Amino acid sequence: MKHAFLILAAGKSSRFGGYPKAFCRIGDIYMAQKTIDLGSPYFDGTYLVINKETYPEYRDAVQGCKTLAIGTGQGDAHSFLRAARLVRQDCGAEKITMCWGDTYYLDGLIFKRAAEARIGEDAVGVSLSAFDQEPYAWYEPDGDKIKASHFKAKDGAVEAGIHDQSVFVFRLEAICTQLEHYLEALGVREEDDYMDKETSKEAKLLDSFTYFYENCLLPMKYSLVEPGWSYSFNTQEELDLLKKRVCK
Repeated sequence: MKHAFLILAAGKSSRFGGYPKAFCRIGDIYMAQKTIDLGSPYFDGTYLVINKETYPEYRDAVQGCKTLAIGTGQGDAHSFLRAARLVRQDCGAEKITMCWGDTYYLDGLIFKRAAEARIGEDAVGVSLSAFDQEPYAWYEPDGDKIKASHFKAKDGAVEAGIHDQSVFVFRLEAICTQLEHYLEALGVREEDDYMDKETSKEAKLLDSFTYFYENCLLPMKYSLVEPGWSYSFNTQEELDLLKKRVCK
């Protein structure tokens, strides 16, 4: 079964002043390049998807992948769907592992785990997750299924929870179909782009897992891994702390 690897870096980085976080340097290497180097050995093809505004400057900035451009959608679920369709069209993969381009991964083993993950006909995909302290987002489980996704900003803080480690494995055709249902339910149109003035809906990928469960679609599952595989940032101060942590 052909398995593609997608690094999604199509956001506007509005909280980071507009600079594409995937092309921040940690040490002497772009974050996106490090992710490509760690993950690509385990998959049949690697894709970096960036937004159309970023593409002219960074289309040739990294090696070992195919770089594609999309219009940033109304939320990360919308952007991911656009990216997944391009990957499906380009290589005909049946499975896809996706991670965020603005996340720093410490080790390639998490991508090996993703490449080896099995998804039965009873699920649309699996989220590699860890039981973390004070997560900013966490899953409410039903056995090994994700019943609901919660966010600190919306639902308040918890002491510990099942937190995604920013690596997801999907059956490609199934996730595209189910995200189309989700976007239709939200009222997000095919042509809508980021901050479209005609719609205030934001299609979050983690929220789509709640939608799948509540609407009797194929659920998303989770698989526990050890915590601490990945780090993310939204401000220059957080990036500086990350550099101090990993560049010793």
